[in-house]
Amino acid sequence: MKKILFTFLVTVIFLAFFYVTKNKHQMIRSYCDFDMVYVSDFGGNFCIDKYEASQSDTIKKIDLNNDGDFDDFMGKYSGIIYDHKDYSYSKALKEENNLDFKKLDSSLVRESNVKVPVSKKSQEPWVLVTKYESDAYCKAADKRLPTNKEWYLAAQGTPDNNFLQPEKNSESCNVWNFGKDPSLPKGGLLSIGNMAKGSIETGTAASCKSKYGAYDMVGNVWEWVSEVVLGDMDKGFLADDGKGDKVKWPDQGYITKYSDQLGIPLETSQDLENKKFNGDYTYTFADNNCSDKNIDGYGCNKKTAKIRGIMRGGSAVNGGAAGIYRADIDDAPSHSFNLLGFRCAKNPN
Repeated sequence: MKKILFTFLVTVIFLAFFYVTKNKHQMIRSYCDFDMVYVSDFGGNFCIDKYEASQSDTIKKIDLNNDGDFDDFMGKYSGIIYDHKDYSYSKALKEENNLDFKKLDSSLVRESNVKVPVSKKSQEPWVLVTKYESDAYCKAADKRLPTNKEWYLAAQGTPDNNFLQPEKNSESCNVWNFGKDPSLPKGGLLSIGNMAKGSIETGTAASCKSKYGAYDMVGNVWEWVSEVVLGDMDKGFLADDGKGDKVKWPDQGYITKYSDQLGIPLETSQDLENKKFNGDYTYTFADNNCSDKNIDGYGCNKKTAKIRGIMRGGSAVNGGAAGIYRADIDDAPSHSFNLLGFRCAKNPN
């Protein structure tokens, strides 16, 4: 009898193990929305969009108000809006971000009807968005921006060996799209003058996929994450380690030491031959023209901003310096440009 019972229990355990193994993918998929992938690593688990965010046809009204981040979104830390005689708070708001606003209880409130972001293949990535806009758009989709560490974990396994320029129509990560026809990636678009458009449609680069199934986390467009770093050009910038302490961001250069636990670079070198982290780079500033004639409200952010957003992965024009370790802090979170986008994340269902 004992032998029969033992055999029965072993059989049940084996069948249960077989069922779980066979259906593991489906069970994991149920943790996340259909357009997201499940990530579990370093003791954390979350869902992240399978593709870079694009605009849907769904319209939703969102408010981006003074919730603590609003002043930052307005460019408060640029050192220009408040300091320059020709720039008032409201003028900068209008000119920098082209927003409609109203004054309510002494606070500026942005109210806008926006297209809700989606994670969908073969779409134009949503670019020209600030860090705070990106976060608001994700919230409109009942999601959020990923943390820096989450982004890094989700990018694991994405091909990051981009020293050699790929052949035309390659399905490798879009990091060499400099406008030259011979290097145009599959899905790349040429505009007038044979110049590349830059980004390609989401998920076009079939081999540019992380081990979790997230596409385009290297190259194509930069992606915002939720954190910021604080500091200045003289003393440097500090990142939060998640435990209440601060970690100094290294000087710009090729990454030579990296924290998997924090998802940030720790040391850098100017030695081009140092390819310990696949030649990935971190950029901390650019010497913009800050003369009075060129002041545009945030044009000097790269030099004076005391708060910086974190952009990940690199873009279509970063070559071998793009990658899963690439993390730049050279722009204020109120900045945007045509190769800067985002993707959303959320906690498992």
